[in-house]
Amino acid sequence: MDTLSTKIFTERSVAASALKPVRMELNLSEFQIEGQDKIVIDGRPIKISQKAFAKLLKRLRVPPAFANRFQDQFGEDGLKQLMTMLKAGKTAKNDTSVVLLANPKTMVIDDILPAGTAAISNELFVDFATNIIDRYDLKPTQFGTDDLGGVVINTVNDKNMFSIDGLKDENFYGGVSFSNIPGEGLVVSPFLERLICTNGMTSRIHEDTYKLNSLEPEIISEFNGQMADLASIGFRPMGLFNNVRKASMTQASLSEVNGAMGTLMGVAPKAMTNDYLQRYIPIYRIEKAYEDYSNPVREMNKKQLRTANSGMTVWDLVNGMTNFASNDNNPLLSDFARADIMKAAGKLLNKPNYDFDAIVTCNPFLRSGIVSSAEMMAITGGTSFGK
Repeated sequence: MDTLSTKIFTERSVAASALKPVRMELNLSEFQIEGQDKIVIDGRPIKISQKAFAKLLKRLRVPPAFANRFQDQFGEDGLKQLMTMLKAGKTAKNDTSVVLLANPKTMVIDDILPAGTAAISNELFVDFATNIIDRYDLKPTQFGTDDLGGVVINTVNDKNMFSIDGLKDENFYGGVSFSNIPGEGLVVSPFLERLICTNGMTSRIHEDTYKLNSLEPEIISEFNGQMADLASIGFRPMGLFNNVRKASMTQASLSEVNGAMGTLMGVAPKAMTNDYLQRYIPIYRIEKAYEDYSNPVREMNKKQLRTANSGMTVWDLVNGMTNFASNDNNPLLSDFARADIMKAAGKLLNKPNYDFDAIVTCNPFLRSGIVSSAEMMAITGGTSFGK
């Protein structure tokens, strides 16, 4: 298990503390929407990302598909008129405030958040996390930042190795993940390090996750009590154990596999192709298996993908994701991107219901029906018993 040296941790602490997300709170009436990639504030055009435009549509209660069809039919000017009309109607009833979040490097609006979204400075966040890390002698494994000023620090407690009942030859370290991300705020979650191949994963089970909206003394005091309780059990994420056991016994669907691969492709450097990622999630082999049965995956609809067996358990899939996040040595894969994948793996593990939970895999009639052919004829009126 690789941990960050004191020198590297200090250097990254200084860099993270200096990051200041660019935020502006405005009423909807204070800017104009010029299209899918631009707004105007005080006469100045500002680019917005697709993500930010999607958030605007959601705020105006416009389905994205409708906006796309409208633009296809009436062009950019038509979409602009539609947005202006809808926004005017919205502001006439309630001139809602929103927070515009910009990329400090490009100044492109990359996200739009509800007004009043909590914001704790990265300087205070790093001091807060460092105090907890030092107090409990936690070992940092990742420390990353993103373009919007988000920061994440993953740590492990390497003094208390444990196993999970029902999993053979599996040992783990518990730990803590600290994140301060615009739109999420300061979040402290359990971190699980799988020792068989040093895979890390962040879990956000509700009862084990703490979200701090401020660092006022009474809030910190309450949090310190919760952290002391977690330390008393060796930072074991107890709420995770049942999910790990369940995931190891449940088949992952093709839909879940495709979602996991989409996550990897979404955050991996552009140089990493689908071909490269097969070493972590062998989706080509899965597709080939269905091709051999004349049932191409590409012809399946969404419902069928949710009921199609991938040949992997959910636990296998989770560990494919975390193996990539923890151990791939591509220098372009940042610690923040790695932590993002670990969080996505934890989200998959902690799904309330896996796709195959709703599928009965036992088929007692595989070799024969419930009745003989002659009996079925009688049941359906074709003949009678004994004739």
